[in-house]
Amino acid sequence: MHRRQFLQAVTGAAAATLPFHRLAAQNRRKVKITDVKVMIVRGTWDWDLVKIETDAGISGIGEAYWGFGVKDMILGQFRNLIVGEDPMNVDKLHHKMLMMSAGQGAVAGITVTAASGVEIALWDLAGRLLQTPLCNLLGGRFRDRVRFYRTLQTPENVEDMGHWRALCQGALNENSSGPRSKCRATASRRKRIPAIASRA
Repeated sequence: MHRRQFLQAVTGAAAATLPFHRLAAQNRRKVKITDVKVMIVRGTWDWDLVKIETDAGISGIGEAYWGFGVKDMILGQFRNLIVGEDPMNVDKLHHKMLMMSAGQGAVAGITVTAASGVEIALWDLAGRLLQTPLCNLLGGRFRDRVRFYRTLQTPENVEDMGHWRALCQGALNENSSGPRSKCRATASRRKRIPAIASRA
């Protein structure tokens, strides 16, 4: 056996042991990306949700966090790069988006934020195409429950403690375990804001 044959055999065997690569091999070139869409959800910031559609009628959803220009980057740059591609090639497409966007900063900023949202949508799509929870493709389930997290809006008048109390009370009234300790900690920190501001 030659060195090249040995390396190919070892690489092939290693790839075959990864759940995603093994399952995805059966679906290679059977599905194509037909469109990429972005929806902005108004909240504490403008959250960018990415939707990748396919000719199989199945789509994937990802979150691209927020930031000025994220939507434009996805629709103006990445969309043209991945439409017509096989969505099961998640790593290849992620690499392609970054490398073809080097002039816009392929290792930081909105480029990475936008590419991450598309990558999450591709992984979601892969799980839907293979009819398995995504965790099964990425090494298995780590926990059975995930704690709820809620971000609170900033009141118009940050020096008015009544606004902060009302905001936190509203979150506490939602009867979820997540915001309780965060509200208490936030309220105690906010009490110091007027004093700090007056010394500035």
